[in-house]
Amino acid sequence: MSGSGATQAFDWFSIRSWAGSQDRAFEELCFQLRDAAQTGWRTVKTAAPDGGVEWYEKATDGRCHGHQVKFVPDVHRLLPLAGESVAAVGRNREVRNVIRLTFWVPFDLPDPAHKVKGKPVRGARQRWSEEVAKWKRELPGVADIDIDLIDGGHLLERLLQPGNEGRQWFFFQQRALGLEWLAERQRVAEDIAHDRYTPHRHVALPIASVIDGCALSSTFRARLEACAQDLVDAMPGVPSLARVLPAGLNEAGRAPFNELYAQMSDRVAKATEGAVELLSVVREVGPGWMPASEMANAAAQVARLLSKAQEAGRQMQDVSNEVAHSAAAEEKGAGSRGWSHEDTSFIGGARRRAEKLRTFCLSDAARAAEAGRWVLLGEAGQGKTHLLVDATRRALEQGRPSLTVFAEQLSAVDPLTQIAQQLGLGALPHEVLLQAMDAAGAASDARFTLFIDALNDSDAPGGWRVTLPVLAAEMERYEHVALVVSCRSSLARAVLPDDLKGRGFPVTEHPGFAGHEVEALEAYLREAPSALPRTPLLTPAFSNPLFVKLYSDTVLSMPEGRRHTATTTLHRSAVFDAFVDRRARQISGRLSLDPAERSVHQAVQELAAFMAAKGREVVSHAEARAVVDSFAAGRTSWPDTMLGQLDE
Repeated sequence: MSGSGATQAFDWFSIRSWAGSQDRAFEELCFQLRDAAQTGWRTVKTAAPDGGVEWYEKATDGRCHGHQVKFVPDVHRLLPLAGESVAAVGRNREVRNVIRLTFWVPFDLPDPAHKVKGKPVRGARQRWSEEVAKWKRELPGVADIDIDLIDGGHLLERLLQPGNEGRQWFFFQQRALGLEWLAERQRVAEDIAHDRYTPHRHVALPIASVIDGCALSSTFRARLEACAQDLVDAMPGVPSLARVLPAGLNEAGRAPFNELYAQMSDRVAKATEGAVELLSVVREVGPGWMPASEMANAAAQVARLLSKAQEAGRQMQDVSNEVAHSAAAEEKGAGSRGWSHEDTSFIGGARRRAEKLRTFCLSDAARAAEAGRWVLLGEAGQGKTHLLVDATRRALEQGRPSLTVFAEQLSAVDPLTQIAQQLGLGALPHEVLLQAMDAAGAASDARFTLFIDALNDSDAPGGWRVTLPVLAAEMERYEHVALVVSCRSSLARAVLPDDLKGRGFPVTEHPGFAGHEVEALEAYLREAPSALPRTPLLTPAFSNPLFVKLYSDTVLSMPEGRRHTATTTLHRSAVFDAFVDRRARQISGRLSLDPAERSVHQAVQELAAFMAAKGREVVSHAEARAVVDSFAAGRTSWPDTMLGQLDE
């Protein structure tokens, strides 16, 4: 059945561009509409040159079902291109044993319904069938390949099946969620973040790798595969018994030595088998499958086997050394040198690489990759917003879809609907929005990462205790979508559900600049390197990004002659005082206040006293307004109020 009537009413050539072309988008759509692989078969996407197929399913015995997509309007243009692909598949049979080849096209192959001069017209389907028969006769390696075709009608039937509404919306109805569109949203996010995101002062921190893991980016997968490949490369070859049997070892000592050798070689062989199998698993990792816990257990088993092999090697080494010391001079130059410290070290090196791989698979990045979700905690000013906004920027630069939204613009009720409306997408059903995100992620061979920053800033933030697990459960159905949220540590118990880890949410505390204080100061004081602190070089305060910002802004605001002296005397309270002095001058000028009255200083002191009396680190805007606005009486037009200026 061709379904040609439906296809004629559906314009496949209105498909959006992806990665710069409609061809690429159509290929991706066909891949997403494929049937699931048979049990025991695995699906593999190819890269250029593709050997005649865009993707294929492979059985354990090596048989393959190949698929090729041709985004052309008619059979006339299809046939020569399809012939080239069939020829490539035939030439490649020794490498990839394709026994069935399916072409996907955006048009139908109708049979002719009329005659010309009394003779039936040779229709598109007949031309296709004749060309297939010709390929089988004439092209090497093609005779026994089943060649079939999914035309536009059958493809439309797949697209219109329930559950594909998001794909229809993404590929044909909107430019939304494309990389250019997301880049526009990123610019809005950077404006909202304002001075919480400072790309010109960016400091690369290890915690960013957790986001790479959650997104299952190519960078993360490359690191994982390199770690597994290092293990395989480090596996020691086992020398023959004849080479390591110590010359001069008496008959009574040979049996125990032989037993140690057998134990060592057996364990190394099993460890090598495990390492090779682990590498094959790692190479299968993708957005829909990241068994971090299983891989960690497998790496631990390899490490245990190598540890036991290493112990057997040490015992063999002791025997070899003892024989060498007791051997007669003429015996020392003859026969085997025995098992050496170097032989044992090779096993130890492989064990350390197995332990390194296990550690990687237990890292926050791998746990986030396995879960497809992550919770970032940190106190105010620790750099949470900068991390998430910068992660979105990096993702888009790498061609991965990503979006940052701010919880201050959301309530903790039905966030997906609110997000869709804020993005100008209207009242989009959850399923359509998430499936569209999933389609965008799949097209990028990564996960579409949705960041929600600062849940504690929402209206009624306690609602996230219920909403966050519900949101995660909705998103869990879509393997190419990941969720990352952040929250202030001191408010986590009031905002986040209990037992996050038990609910499948990996949690990480943002370390700020800890361990990277020097790089941070160099980034912030790039314009004035002479202002870098000298004695002491660093204090704990410099691990806090907000303090580094205040420190740097304060130092840079000073006359150049005072900067060096200031770096030797400024401490936490002095930095804050200097910052308030600078802001007071700015605010007094904007609000036409008399600097001598120190109105700004008084407002800050009163607000601090109010917060201390309440025992709270956070107060509402209404409470803050009641405390500070009286220090600029008559200034009531926002943002030209005391709170409005302090809030900038």
